[in-house]
Amino acid sequence: MSIEIKGLKELMKNLESAPDVLKKAEQKITIEMAKPIRDDAQKNAPRSTYNKNHMADNIKISTMKYIEGAAIRKVEVKGHGFFYSYFVEYGTSKMEPQPFMTKAFLDNKDKIVKIAQKEVNKIMKKVAK
Repeated sequence: MSIEIKGLKELMKNLESAPDVLKKAEQKITIEMAKPIRDDAQKNAPRSTYNKNHMADNIKISTMKYIEGAAIRKVEVKGHGFFYSYFVEYGTSKMEPQPFMTKAFLDNKDKIVKIAQKEVNKIMKKVAK
């Protein structure tokens, strides 16, 4: 009695190239997951009537970093003079919070999980070919 597995050689070859495919995919997935949060945070962020350089226009997606083996990207307010975004988000003793970033995350958490699932499925199909 014997068992023949067809395509095993090709599968092994594809798995050897998987790290390169996964690295590129990790970049794409984390960006795609961050975009809806960034876009909604930009919409939700209050805009000043006094200044043309708005906090909302400076909400960016960070470069990818690894923390304890996990790929991380932040959606954050970048730029000189926008330190007050923390006070806008969480409020102060004299100002009510306006949680533009928290709202963006909560409104999109299901969407970003679906984006991750979709992209991982694409990668698995690509690696298994």
